[in-house]
Amino acid sequence: MIGLLLVLALQQGAQVKPVATASVDRADVAAGDLITLMLRVEVRGNLPVEIGEPILSGLERRGFREQSQVSIQGGVATRVTTRQIQLLASRAGAATIGPIRVRQGSETVETEALTVQVVQRAAVAATAGLSARARALITDMPPPDGIESVALGIIASPRAVMVGTQVDVIVAAWFPREVRLQLRTPPTLTGPAFQGAWVYPQSGPAGIAASRLVNGRWYDLFVTHDVAFPLAPGRLEIGRARVSYALPITYSFLTRELRHEVQSEPLAVTATAQPAAGRPATANGMAAGGLRLTLEATPRNMALGDASMVTATLSGRGNVSLWPEPEIPWPADVRVYPGDVEQVIRSDGGVISGNKVFHYLFVPDSAGLHGIRGAHVAYFDTDARRYATAQTGAVEIVAGEAAAVAAARGPGLPLLEGSEPGIGARDMTPGGLALLFMVPPFLALLVRMAPRIRRLLKRRRPAPPDTLDSAHRRFRLALERLVPTAGQREGDELDSALRAAGVEQAVAAHATLIRDRLRHASYGSGGASDPEELTAETNEVVNALVGGRTRSWR
Repeated sequence: MIGLLLVLALQQGAQVKPVATASVDRADVAAGDLITLMLRVEVRGNLPVEIGEPILSGLERRGFREQSQVSIQGGVATRVTTRQIQLLASRAGAATIGPIRVRQGSETVETEALTVQVVQRAAVAATAGLSARARALITDMPPPDGIESVALGIIASPRAVMVGTQVDVIVAAWFPREVRLQLRTPPTLTGPAFQGAWVYPQSGPAGIAASRLVNGRWYDLFVTHDVAFPLAPGRLEIGRARVSYALPITYSFLTRELRHEVQSEPLAVTATAQPAAGRPATANGMAAGGLRLTLEATPRNMALGDASMVTATLSGRGNVSLWPEPEIPWPADVRVYPGDVEQVIRSDGGVISGNKVFHYLFVPDSAGLHGIRGAHVAYFDTDARRYATAQTGAVEIVAGEAAAVAAARGPGLPLLEGSEPGIGARDMTPGGLALLFMVPPFLALLVRMAPRIRRLLKRRRPAPPDTLDSAHRRFRLALERLVPTAGQREGDELDSALRAAGVEQAVAAHATLIRDRLRHASYGSGGASDPEELTAETNEVVNALVGGRTRSWR
């Protein structure tokens, strides 16, 4: 027993050299980046350990973290110490980390020297996630006054604008590189509030948007970009922006985090009114650049009682959401029902542009040619810096029998060439002359007999099968003959108007119900459950309406 204790004592007294290794996470970095030096020291026994500091060249110490782990094997204590040192690459060139000396008792070891290649980078580095307009503003953005730690900067460009033109607002949170590397979650950047402006938030990178070198110290920027359009002359108030972030209290993974918040100063932009000189009487404050106005109608040839879809489209740059409806001179003998308004907003390099489409339902009341003599809108041209008017050409819509004539009419005969002889100069045979003199009397006889031929054809022609669309058309015509404003009356209003026109109460109530079912069948998603039954019931109501009207006339 005594011998065993002596052996253990000799083993504990015999000292083992420490084991130390050093490494870096990256061997090639850019100036301003941080690298991590990892030092691992393993010692045996209970004697204290001294770890020296490396001699640095071209690098600056920024952060430090150390942890130790002790284990006992065979009665001998083993301690492993891991040290992490954050180093900032301050200048381009070859940066060196000298040997690190470790001493325990009488034993001393040194790590090998390390070399890191540092390349030069631009003083401003912006990511591709920003628009060209935002990148240019960040490049010229001055650092916040007295910047030392996390700071918030805000700029507006330009500071004086005209009502209806674009203002770019950039908010940048400046984080020192060594502080940003301590963040476990990205910071939360909240943009400012606007008073008296229409705002379009712009998309940007969720992480670091740019990096800036200020007084030899690198800052990482988190950026938001908003585009605002002043609504009225005066001061456009831009409120405070905020950034909140959390930093760990200690280097432990389970440590709590301390919340921080930084605010910016409020800002103001001067908005001026549009010039009064040369202002058209129809101008309503709209401002745009590269504006185009188009007018389309589909279809342009249709039967009487059908409808055509007319669309007016404004496209260009500016505050698309607030562009007004163009002025359209509608014909007097048509009914126009405004439809939905669609808009598509785009950001071309940070400049707001897009399309705004106005839909109308065009219903002629009479057969013939109905012309829309061009739409127009007055606006201030931001490119030419003067007032202008965008307008379209005329659009013609043919309804009724004239539509069939226009559709059947082919192209005219081509014009004769200058050297080609006319009809009178061409040689004609006697048979051709006789045929030429017989054609006019034959055409006159045909025109005189046309009514009899038409009546004969109508008797022999079989009746086409009735459809739900034709029954719906007859129902609308019957309603409009009794109540001209039937399209504007709903439910009980239509029922009362039909009764006032002399229709019986039961027929009026049935007509109101049938109109709702026809609308559901024509415009609903499922259509009619039984089209033939609905067609027959509609025809019965039409006959009752016509009969009721006749009795009221009598």
